[in-house]
Amino acid sequence: MNELSDERKADAVRAQLKKICASARFVNSHKLTQFLRLVVEESLAGRGSQIKEYSIGVEVYNRPSGYDPRVDATVRVEASKLRKRLNEYYAGEGQGDPILIKIPKGHYAPVFEHAAPENTRRRSAFPWRLMLSVVAVVIVSAGTWWVIGSRRPFRLGAQRLISTFPGSHTDASFSPDGAMIAFIAKTGQGAAQVWVKNLSQGDPLPITDGETDASRPRWSPRNDRIVFARQGQGIWSVPPLRGVAQRIIDDGRNPDLSPDGQQIVFEKRREIWVSRLDGSEQQRLPGLPEGIVGIGAPALSPDGRSIALVCRTVGPKGDIWLLPAAGGKARRATFDDAETGDPAWTPDGRWIVFSSDREGAPTLWRVAAAGGQPQPLTNGVGEDSSPAISRDGKALVFTNARNSWRLMLLDVASGAQKELLSQRQNIAMPTFSPDGERIAFFQKIEGDQHLFVVGTDGGGSRQVTRERGQQNIMPTWSEDGKSLYFYQVRPAPSFRRQGISEAASVEVAPWAWGRQNFARMDRGEQTAVYTLSDGVRPKATLVRDLKTGQEKPLAQAIARPQWSRDGLTILGSTADDRILVCPVSGSDCKVLTKGNRPKWSADNSKIYFFRGTSRPDWFELWSADSSGFREQKIASLGPFSAAEVHFDISSRGQVAWIPFSEGRQELWLAEIRN
Repeated sequence: MNELSDERKADAVRAQLKKICASARFVNSHKLTQFLRLVVEESLAGRGSQIKEYSIGVEVYNRPSGYDPRVDATVRVEASKLRKRLNEYYAGEGQGDPILIKIPKGHYAPVFEHAAPENTRRRSAFPWRLMLSVVAVVIVSAGTWWVIGSRRPFRLGAQRLISTFPGSHTDASFSPDGAMIAFIAKTGQGAAQVWVKNLSQGDPLPITDGETDASRPRWSPRNDRIVFARQGQGIWSVPPLRGVAQRIIDDGRNPDLSPDGQQIVFEKRREIWVSRLDGSEQQRLPGLPEGIVGIGAPALSPDGRSIALVCRTVGPKGDIWLLPAAGGKARRATFDDAETGDPAWTPDGRWIVFSSDREGAPTLWRVAAAGGQPQPLTNGVGEDSSPAISRDGKALVFTNARNSWRLMLLDVASGAQKELLSQRQNIAMPTFSPDGERIAFFQKIEGDQHLFVVGTDGGGSRQVTRERGQQNIMPTWSEDGKSLYFYQVRPAPSFRRQGISEAASVEVAPWAWGRQNFARMDRGEQTAVYTLSDGVRPKATLVRDLKTGQEKPLAQAIARPQWSRDGLTILGSTADDRILVCPVSGSDCKVLTKGNRPKWSADNSKIYFFRGTSRPDWFELWSADSSGFREQKIASLGPFSAAEVHFDISSRGQVAWIPFSEGRQELWLAEIRN
């Protein structure tokens, strides 16, 4: 029963797991609960044989990728505690539970057993009066039960790994008969290309080549071509078994095909467009919601009437919306403001599958096209994304990756580097305290985002914000180092302040991240500077007197504004990578040099900044004097995730940054059960 194929048994095991984790013996033991959830979900996903001491150490106990379980006994010790805690649970409040979850000694894969009859006998003694009431309810509502039962949501059954060959693989699309998939593969240092593979046999075959990354292949329902995008080069078409690729749309990305294969829907300049298959008769579709900062991954419904897409409101966060293909106002389908992506329709048009981090790491969810509460589809280890469903509705293919983030320090004088943190959960925006002894950052915690502080020696780690349901991001320090300023995205947008040792925050200004960005307080903490944005580019940079509410603009709009120590000038950069210093008085700004994300040194005698490299995820760190002269390259830093390119420099000459390690992307094939 280790690797269940019966979905009803799997549901029962998950219900038992949920009850155990909510019990008195587990509810306050976060790590043991995470340990138990990991091994149970991996086993239910058919990966019980892959559960190893090393993976538990990395996934649950935040051990670095190079740790040696033979030396570090943490997992073995914790497994012993977990076995003992499970025994205590079943001897106490779980005595009458129908399912036993056990972890045999010397193993990490759990065993699921039905309890002995005497364990459930008390439940058999069901009060007759209640029993008759239940029977009556069932009889009266039989018709309702039949209707609901016939529309119950589908589930995923057995899963198997498709990526048994080298490389990193994502963005799969089924052939019309479901026998093959097209997908994106990246091998070695070359560009990502479109490949195809027979799902039952044979090796994969590349069908495109070149020096530019390909993305989002979509197999035509007519089986005559595969449509895909090339980075910065529009939308292309290629025969399924290799041929000459032809560009069909010069300016577009993220294509999808209509059910009859005659039309393409795609993104173009943050708008949704449709065209004929050859790229002619392009037409923009109105009706997107106001206030969005980006869109993504449009997907046409099986009847061709609706387009599911992601509308982003804050950075990568957003929701699934449905846009009428014939024109009209979009309708919101989810209400999470989470990192959301990759909507895919079921063939009957009743469900939309998508990825979301609404409860932690990104996993797959389903939501009814008519509306309703999203329900989880996957619960395994890693990050699940890019779902695609076969035309017969019997199979789903998706991407799984196990990514990690590290908080790193660089000593500018010596060039020495050291790692402070390494973990699977996303961490972002490290910022030094004024004395250079602590670093603030934010990270995901069970679907929320909270602020943390850690010492530059790796000690003294503490969580600053804690309330459930909040998303708190972009911390900066007060001048005395006793408080953090930050943006709150949820439950309501605002710019706030909270003491490191305090339990609650107070609003400073009603600013929303995505519109009023990168607010920084001056040394007196009576005036703030921020950049007004349209979601993509800075429109104006404003200096606000917090007492009177009066604002005045700088001479030019700059991103990531930084106060000088004397409070007379603001440092920042423009969209075309010019670093400027702008007087607060509003007089003309001065160009210092080329680069972006500039920072002052503690005494304002230098500036530090990034310059791009030939690799989009790596940046060169440079310094110059306060006039932009005496430039010096310090180091190359990376790799960064696209949304989190950032560094900070301390008063002690240390640089903090967070490199992102993308795990190998793997394709998994799951059976769909109704």
